[in-house]
Amino acid sequence: MKRTLTAIALVLAAGMSLSAQTLKERLGNLSDIRRRTPEVAYMSPEMIGERQSWLMPNQSVSATVVGLEYGYEYPLGEIVSVIGRVGFQPSTLNFNYSHRLSECDFNFTSMAGVTLEPRVYTSFYKRARQGRNIYMNSGDFISFRFSAAVGFDGVGDVSLTPVYGIRRVFLAHWFHEFTVGPSFGYLAKELYCSPYIQYRLGFLF
Repeated sequence: MKRTLTAIALVLAAGMSLSAQTLKERLGNLSDIRRRTPEVAYMSPEMIGERQSWLMPNQSVSATVVGLEYGYEYPLGEIVSVIGRVGFQPSTLNFNYSHRLSECDFNFTSMAGVTLEPRVYTSFYKRARQGRNIYMNSGDFISFRFSAAVGFDGVGDVSLTPVYGIRRVFLAHWFHEFTVGPSFGYLAKELYCSPYIQYRLGFLF
């Protein structure tokens, strides 16, 4: 029995040591990237060569208040990318549909849908020059969010939302985003304009 407990303790200790070493290596890699990024900010596409973008393609699984989505981001240029997402997204905050205050309401539910989001990272070079983290596209951005979703009641929602957002990556694979902007759309045979505020927490791979 004592031998078994000793063996289990040794296995657990080895596993914890390996996990700590892996985390240390990841943090070390992040530090290396941060030290190298100031040079990137001054490179032209000709100097970069075949690599026309220092943005990184990535896949993610992320959660919002009442949503869960899979996303893929693909660089289109030095500071431009496009993100596609599919999954369950929060329903729209419906505000003053027909210009009557009595019709203001908030739907705290999810809708199944897809999203396409062209994005421009506005602080990428500034953060690089300052030696700050730009790993996995960590920075401020502006984007146009095209979304099409269907609720559980069969009602469709199509919207266009210009947003300003902040994205930060931490611990190599985790990120969070905060976005805000006006949303223009069509829901339940009515046009609407509503505020759009979203916080997203996700895992990158």
